[in-house]
Amino acid sequence: MIIWLNGSFGAGKTTAARGLTQALPDARLFDAEQVGYMLGSIGDLPALGDFQHWPPWRALVVETARQVLDYVGGTLVIPQTVLVHRYWQQIRAGLAGAQIPVRHILLHAEPDTLTRRIDRDTAANRRRHHKADPE
Repeated sequence: MIIWLNGSFGAGKTTAARGLTQALPDARLFDAEQVGYMLGSIGDLPALGDFQHWPPWRALVVETARQVLDYVGGTLVIPQTVLVHRYWQQIRAGLAGAQIPVRHILLHAEPDTLTRRIDRDTAANRRRHHKADPE
């Protein structure tokens, strides 16, 4: 099973993921951003501004999750913001095709709370401010 924690940057996904992996005995954290970083190390990919825009990222997240679950079982907790609905549909369809049950949880925080949390996090504040308020 996958527990996918989605929501704006600063909504509390990482904190919730840590809590879930501690509370559930068979849960493991799966950082889907690492798949993006791996792809980013490959030369000559189009500069699209966000690794989620690369179709291989979406496919590799699904395949990596499938492989890990086939190997060790249990539950993967994935705290990953996916704001483009079409991308989420592609990931969800891929997981369904692999017969992996998904619990999709959308976390929400009020705008003032998001701003305060993002400001406290010194890493990539501008990018996060930009993405905290999706269209």
